[in-house]
Amino acid sequence: MKMDHQCNQVLMIRKKLKSRLDPMRYEHSLSVSFTCMNLAMRYGYDIDKAELAGLLHDCGKRFPDSVILKKCLKHGIPVTEGERKVLAVLHAKYGAWLARHKYQIEDSEILNAIACHTTGKPEMTVLDKILYIADYIDGIITREQFWSLARFKYPTHQINFCSSESLKCLTFVSGEEVVK
Repeated sequence: MKMDHQCNQVLMIRKKLKSRLDPMRYEHSLSVSFTCMNLAMRYGYDIDKAELAGLLHDCGKRFPDSVILKKCLKHGIPVTEGERKVLAVLHAKYGAWLARHKYQIEDSEILNAIACHTTGKPEMTVLDKILYIADYIDGIITREQFWSLARFKYPTHQINFCSSESLKCLTFVSGEEVVK
């Protein structure tokens, strides 16, 4: 029964996102969702939660940054001075609000991962890290890089290569193990 609910929920969310996001943003959301699922499998995390977080991570990005700021203020979403200077990161907090209020996501781990997917935060959970890395991977792989990865026989090898390279990068930057 739980699996039927999960499938119906994912299909409903995909349908809404497809009608609300521009086509490239929708495709990006699907791609990040699939990457989240692969990373969840690799690191022994809940695949369903990872799928929802990836699918909804950019649901707040359908408006210009100035409109997102106004919506955050209207809904009482705290906005820091730093966020006011770089409005592009606010879609994450607004997206978490939308996920809860418009897509009926109540899982705080999913909502928190969406809220911090652009900036990260201290003491990130495994889901926070999975979403952050999946969004990063989808943003950095160019067409040329994709074809250079074609030497791998199976797509999961590509995902593992990309995620391990991103993890190395994040480990180097943070100085600590990223995903245990």
